Formats: sequence, structure tokens, C-alpha cells
Amino acid sequence: MSTRSRIGILNSDCSIDSVYHHFDGYPEWLGVKLKRNYKTSAKVRALIEGGDISCIESYSDWSRNKLEKPIVLTYAMRGEKCKAAHHEDLKSFLMYDTCQTEFSYLWNGSLSILEWTCWKANYDYEWMIPKPPEVVAIPSQTIEEKEAEKKAMQAIGLGPKSIQAIYG
Repeated sequence: MSTRSRIGILNSDCSIDSVYHHFDGYPEWLGVKLKRNYKTSAKVRALIEGGDISCIESYSDWSRNKLEKPIVLTYAMRGEKCKAAHHEDLKSFLMYDTCQTEFSYLWNGSLSILEWTCWKANYDYEWMIPKPPEVVAIPSQTIEEKEAEKKAMQAIGLGPKSIQAIYG
């Protein structure tokens, strides 16, 4: 099962270009990767120009060959033509494919504050209609990194109460 998402960049005319991202689209993984590795408009634009993405940090190619360094695994790498979608405004970006897209990430490259914003989609399953999405925080660590840090703290003698006090 996949957590599907969209990655977009805000253009100077307030339109948005975006691509689909298939695996691990939740903020605790994709959000962290975007925040860490895509800090400039040029990097984000290059990512989007590559087309739809299976995984932003894959250690294997489409033939399942193991790789030493991670790659952005795009559908173009296996011959598919999945170019970026263009949205006239923020609403059309956030409401694009609301049945499949669980999280939408936007690089605010045209604003004076260069940062990522993440929205979680909401869907009314009783009425079968989309509801307004909610802004959600992007953490600074992945779930795996946080767990490794907790284990390291336990290894040096910090108990559950000390770790709880640190993490809240």
C-alpha cells in the first residue's frame, strides 16, 4: 500500500506545476526528504521537470538492482511519459485527484520565504466529496531516525521517562 502525494512549485504568476509521488508520501518521510534535500527553487524545479515519481529516494532501479547511492526513481526511467501537471491556482492544485492524493507539498519558491508547506487531504466518505485540506507540520526527522535516536539514548542509560521528557 502506498501513501500517494503531489509535489508542487509555486510559479511567479501564482500557478503551480506539480508531479505525482507514489511511495511514502507522508510528512514523516517525504516531507523530511524534501525539506532536507530540496532547499532551492532550482532543485525543486529540476525534480518536477523529471516527471512523476515512484520514490524520491530509492536504493534500487526498476529492474530491482541494488544501488550504492539513492536515486529519484521516475516513471520516465521505464519509458512512461508522465509530465508535470499545471494548475492555475492553489485551489486547483490542492483539489487535483483528491481520491488518491493524501498529501500535497508546495515549494513557495516565488515568495520571499523559501519553504515547504504540506496539506493533508480530507474527504467526506459519506457524501463522497472532498473537504478543505489541512496544513500539517513537516518534522525534522524521519520515524526511523527518531527511533534510532531513542535506542541510542537507551544504550547510554536514559530510561523511558527521560526520553519521554525530551520528546514530550
